[in-house]
Amino acid sequence: MQSVKFPMWIIFAVISALAITARTLYTKKILNEKIGPFFTIWITVFIAMIFSGVVGLIVGFTTPTADFWPILLFRVILDSIALVSFTYAIKQKEVSLVVPMLAFSPVFASISGFVMVGQLPSDIGIIGICIIVLGGLMVVLAEVDYHSFRANISLLKTIGLLLVTLICWSFLASLHKLGIDNSSSVTYLFLGNLAFSLVFFLPALLIDKVDFKKFTKLKISPGVYLLGLFLVIEFGSQLIAIQSGLVGYVSAIKSSNIVITTIAAIVLLKERPGKFKLAIRIAGTLVAVIGVVLIVLTR
Repeated sequence: MQSVKFPMWIIFAVISALAITARTLYTKKILNEKIGPFFTIWITVFIAMIFSGVVGLIVGFTTPTADFWPILLFRVILDSIALVSFTYAIKQKEVSLVVPMLAFSPVFASISGFVMVGQLPSDIGIIGICIIVLGGLMVVLAEVDYHSFRANISLLKTIGLLLVTLICWSFLASLHKLGIDNSSSVTYLFLGNLAFSLVFFLPALLIDKVDFKKFTKLKISPGVYLLGLFLVIEFGSQLIAIQSGLVGYVSAIKSSNIVITTIAAIVLLKERPGKFKLAIRIAGTLVAVIGVVLIVLTR
């Protein structure tokens, strides 16, 4: 009897999902300690640059093609907008509310994947994506407050930030594939983090007013330094998965982290939105998992 080989791209997509869960929880923890959003982003990409640089020295860097640099520039612009939007959304609202809304990501990713590289999920895959969206809608609608206009405005602001994030991410999934095709995974990862370190240095200095001369004396959680490691694991695993899997499918499996992240935020961060909202948030994430399973089974 011939053994069935489990697709490695699924394993790396799952690893990426777990890493983004850990990074999201630590990001919220750091922001709760009154650390500025721009400094949080900067320290994440700076530490990630160091880790990816070490990996590059071990396995070797690849000389990028001429087409690589416009791709990197476009990626840095989109990802910078996405990083800021997502970080501010996490700062404003509970993780168990923000993360389930990211279930909309596979829809945008599949559309951009088809437009940019001609990849289109099967009919069952599309059904799976729709089910994921349904789970996200359950969470959003449960948050509507029919007695407080101000609360709904705050919710709309968060949704707006996440919409910007999702639109940027939808193009990034395909850009990542083009980027590694014109260099290598480790080269693309290192140069991207290097660029982000330069981009967010001044905002961290001027907006968050971080005194880098006293950087080593800053009283911040040691966990902040793990953010970079989680980012390297998350992004590196994602790049490997994208090389052999459909862009839309990889993004959909990554979105399965909404289940783990939502439950972990409730348990570890002690988020208590109320029994009804709590039940809907968990139910919405479980519905999304059904969609993810459908997508995996159609691969």
